[in-house]
Amino acid sequence: MTVEEVRLRAYALQTRIHRNLIVTIAVGFALLVFSAMMVLRLPQTPPRVIVAVLMVLIVITINRAYRAFWAPDTLPDDAAPSACLDFYRRELTAQYRAVALTWRRLLPEIALLAVVVRISFMATFRFDSARILLPVFLAIILAGRYWRARKLKRTLETLDTFEKEDN
Repeated sequence: MTVEEVRLRAYALQTRIHRNLIVTIAVGFALLVFSAMMVLRLPQTPPRVIVAVLMVLIVITINRAYRAFWAPDTLPDDAAPSACLDFYRRELTAQYRAVALTWRRLLPEIALLAVVVRISFMATFRFDSARILLPVFLAIILAGRYWRARKLKRTLETLDTFEKEDN
């Protein structure tokens, strides 16, 4: 997603929020008028108190919507793209760390493989296929993790060059 697409989506979201705030203010005023008419028509005091409390809540809601509508833009224009890029970078880095081949992460897998292969050598010939398939399976897992880490590393480098070009 390009920076311009992020800006367009942010503008569309802001437009939709403004539209919803205008609708909230208009419906709030209509409810306020109807509530005032109900207060005048109700004969008992308890329902009038309930409607008056609702009117206070409606006025508070209208006030908040009005303030949100005219709230100044405090964020710079590139706040959304930079926040998205920072989040994307953190997620890619976390994924890279998860699949990167380090001895600390490989040690349990290698130890388990060594134990299983040792048991299969000491046992009868029932585990001949395990002696062949388990190392092959481990090699496939390691190769997959290597290629995934390499792909993530390339994506991180692409992101670095994109940020350098954008600045």
